[in-house]
Amino acid sequence: MKIHREGSPELLSTLREALTVAKLAESAVDCQPRNARYNKKASLRLLALSSPTLFDKGANFVRESVASSLEKTLSEKDVLNSSGIFLEFDFLFLYPYSPEGLSLIAAETSRSRSSIQDPQFEHGLSLEHLSQEDVLSSALVRSQVSSLELLLHWISAYKLDESEGARVNIRFTLESLGLETIIINDTIFCAQQLLSKRNRYSARLETMGLVLEVSSASDRDTFIKLEDNFRFLWKKETALDFLDAVRLTPGALAPLPPSEVRYEAKKSRILRESIEIDPLDIGAWSSRVLRKFRGQCRDVTPQSAVDNLMIATSWAKDESGAISPRLDAKELSAFLDRDFSQDKAAALLSIVMLNATPGRYLSNQIYHALDSTTLAIVLLSGDATDVDGLRVCPPNIAFELGYLMSHIGQERVLILREQRTQIPSNIQDVVRVDYKRGEIVLAYTRVLSWLFQTLQVPEIICAEIVERHRERLRNEVLSGSLEAEKGEAALERISEPRRFATLALRGRVDPREARDAARKVASKRKLNTN
Repeated sequence: MKIHREGSPELLSTLREALTVAKLAESAVDCQPRNARYNKKASLRLLALSSPTLFDKGANFVRESVASSLEKTLSEKDVLNSSGIFLEFDFLFLYPYSPEGLSLIAAETSRSRSSIQDPQFEHGLSLEHLSQEDVLSSALVRSQVSSLELLLHWISAYKLDESEGARVNIRFTLESLGLETIIINDTIFCAQQLLSKRNRYSARLETMGLVLEVSSASDRDTFIKLEDNFRFLWKKETALDFLDAVRLTPGALAPLPPSEVRYEAKKSRILRESIEIDPLDIGAWSSRVLRKFRGQCRDVTPQSAVDNLMIATSWAKDESGAISPRLDAKELSAFLDRDFSQDKAAALLSIVMLNATPGRYLSNQIYHALDSTTLAIVLLSGDATDVDGLRVCPPNIAFELGYLMSHIGQERVLILREQRTQIPSNIQDVVRVDYKRGEIVLAYTRVLSWLFQTLQVPEIICAEIVERHRERLRNEVLSGSLEAEKGEAALERISEPRRFATLALRGRVDPREARDAARKVASKRKLNTN
């Protein structure tokens, strides 16, 4: 095992020598399986963010770069082929829109951060959000695109095709743990990428500065560990084939955002490589892996100044045959819009009604809408029945609820359960409010309590919203839409808007208060009767 200084002449000289025709021929391994034309294989495997060491043609100010040495070997591949040696190259890059990729880009682009030269810097409560421009203009993506363009040029110029004695595979991983690895036959070179910056205005991140060289002959145990790390990431189900991760247009190459990833290239490759796999099975597999991928990777979109509140509810045909959301959900949306969104200049929420038409699975459009959600209210209405005849919510609403709990956390999801609707056992601990069909206005008081605490709305604004709701309740009673006794109990509960707001912000509004208020109203009625 040897340790090199990154970018040192010694390291670059070692890499250039390892990539020469003579050295590759000397360290080539037996082909598995053997064939009539080739009995040995020389391989280069790469796990990298962008691999400037391997592909940079001049930034290190050396007479001959590693890239130039590799290109010279490619131009002489016929020498290796004539000796019965097949060339194989596996390049595994970090997908820029993965959580790790975005973390690296955020660390690179941020100026509101500590650094080696300014360790005491405090960014306070400021929040920074990545834009699409930040991603595409980052050093990571620019260097990665440059490496890929050079690779594509080599593939074309030197006929790097299996029928010509060489094969190039390019994939993208969602995680690399910051480890950059170059495996040349029986020798591994690895370095560690850090989130450090020399100063907060630097355009690039720092690395450990050291490169570890491990040969199979001198340290077999360490070698096979590092080799298996590469193999695991290379074969992982979420790893992307080149055409699944990159947009190729004339004169331009750019990483595909997550919303455009489909795993079509990988699906086609798997079918080509294994005739035993049923196309129907691979279709189901690609749907599952795409959902897993989208659970990890999301598009970089402009961040809203307010929370996006999703109302998930079942939709059904009305008397005219048109598909529309449940009436309770439409009323809830109108209440929220009036109280939290009507004043666009000072809106507290952006309200979205999820178009969840009856069905079993969620469309890509719905996944995209769910991914932009930061708060959710899910109406569990008993529109379906299970095998025992019990009322349950439709399957698509159950899927949406599970997805939202995983995506934003169960503390940011509120369940409104219609009376006598069965609750799945795995969501018993999620905050929920029971309501009676046609009386969503009574449950709205608890919705306000939850929103006030979750959003930490200023107390004076809470009080204004509560007073507005009091007027709403009075109007419901006057119009006959709400029974007088129920309306009076609800009004009694919020008879002091400022006190209610204070308790809600402290998380001290309890369902028992509603029962106490109802008892007080009943007692008053009894006294008046007597």
